[in-house]
Amino acid sequence: MLTSSLDRRSQPLRTSASSDQPVPMLLETTTSVLRDQFEADFVWTCLRLPGEPSVPLSSAGRPPVGYADGPITWEGDRPLFHPELAPAVVAHGTVSFQEAIFDIVLGRPGRPFSPAEGTRFEALRKRAQRALDRASILQCEQALRYQEGLLRRREAAFRRLHAELTARERLLKELAHDLINDLTPLTYAAEELAERQAAPDALRLLLLIDRQCVRMRQRLRSNLAPSIVALVSHDWRSCLSDLAHVWQGAFERDGQTFCLLMPDRPVQVLATEQDLLTLASNLLSNAHKYTPPGGHIEVRLEQTGEWAVLEVSDTGRGMDPAFLQRLFQEGAREGTDVEGSGIGLAHVATLLQRLGGSIEVASNPQVGSTFRLHLPIAPGSRG
Repeated sequence: MLTSSLDRRSQPLRTSASSDQPVPMLLETTTSVLRDQFEADFVWTCLRLPGEPSVPLSSAGRPPVGYADGPITWEGDRPLFHPELAPAVVAHGTVSFQEAIFDIVLGRPGRPFSPAEGTRFEALRKRAQRALDRASILQCEQALRYQEGLLRRREAAFRRLHAELTARERLLKELAHDLINDLTPLTYAAEELAERQAAPDALRLLLLIDRQCVRMRQRLRSNLAPSIVALVSHDWRSCLSDLAHVWQGAFERDGQTFCLLMPDRPVQVLATEQDLLTLASNLLSNAHKYTPPGGHIEVRLEQTGEWAVLEVSDTGRGMDPAFLQRLFQEGAREGTDVEGSGIGLAHVATLLQRLGGSIEVASNPQVGSTFRLHLPIAPGSRG
């Protein structure tokens, strides 16, 4: 009996294509050719993976049936054929494809191999091995071409998305520019009306309109030409006082009571005035939207150790505990019956992270909500 073996490959198993045909077809062709060449009773090709039993993969002639445990077992590197099969086996060789070993078993009962047939069998086995080696190389080349194509597609997708983002950024800048132009005459009109000695109540409203228009123009201009903003110390009380005047009319119109409690001494924090206004106005806007007529909104500012603490409480509809887990995710909204976009609180969380602050929320359905913002006190103002 002729036995020959090759070293196993270290690459994972694949069923790819050789230079001429797919690997399974190559094995079946080799099996049929060997049976015809040697007029064998059967030729079986069995698949063997590391740590796994050998299983028949292809056959020519008598099919490999009746071997529940497989036709071949192994004792180290020594093949052990099934007792019923052993007398018929005249040749056994192996070919490898990556991690897989293929055992080629040729049976010809009563007709042993001649030396010339043994040489020819070994030559055919080597040809099959070379074909599988080519298949392995081609598979790697195909995998590389696929990865290169995938990379090109992803680069094209990236360029397309970058172009879309650039176009959207340009559109937003154009929109901001147009809004600035639209706000400019409103600002001038409010200033002119205020100079005409309007009634005290009307004058207060006109000054409010003028101040808000100026702030909107400043915010839009800062977005048009972003730059690194140096943080300076601001007294949070002045920002809250301005916001209280802005929102007072809205609270009164909707039948809500409002209370602002602040300490007598300044509460200095390192932040831009716009950041402080954004933080507080988002919380006041939510309290206003989710508090029914007759409800109460309270804003309290205090300094606790090295932290400025802003607390905004309301007696509104509150929130379900499950919703609190995603409250600060962009686009998160508990219901659609109230106007909103789900962006405000996500913006608050982003600002607080940049400013080194934090936020806590307590809420009960039909009872109300309380937001507590913490910002570090500016150096030199602690004590």
